[in-house]
Amino acid sequence: MTTVLVVDDEPGVRFALTEVLVDRGHRVIAAASGAEALERLDGVDVVVTDLAMPGMDGLELVQQIAARAPALPVILVTACGSEHALRIASSRGVCRCVNKPFDIDELARVIEQARRRPCGS
Repeated sequence: MTTVLVVDDEPGVRFALTEVLVDRGHRVIAAASGAEALERLDGVDVVVTDLAMPGMDGLELVQQIAARAPALPVILVTACGSEHALRIASSRGVCRCVNKPFDIDELARVIEQARRRPCGS
């Protein structure tokens, strides 16, 4: 069973992702902010995070995760990903970016790929 940390400031998105991922056999830990996510990293196999969040955005979160757990795969989900932001995300260790609205089957495949073959390997 893969443990997925879902990070999004929108409660509806967190709820929907949690429900769908649990239905697909994953254990899900949800966090409403980057700071909360950093407190919940222990035992996580994959992180799925939004880019645009108040306070610590997804890019800063990715940088913090890379400093603490460099092998932990991070998937960035975004509705407003500019080319510049996506290049920065990639340079900070994001495995993959998935655009909102996303196809849940695609996201599930990306999570499984990240779990089996972490970024950079």
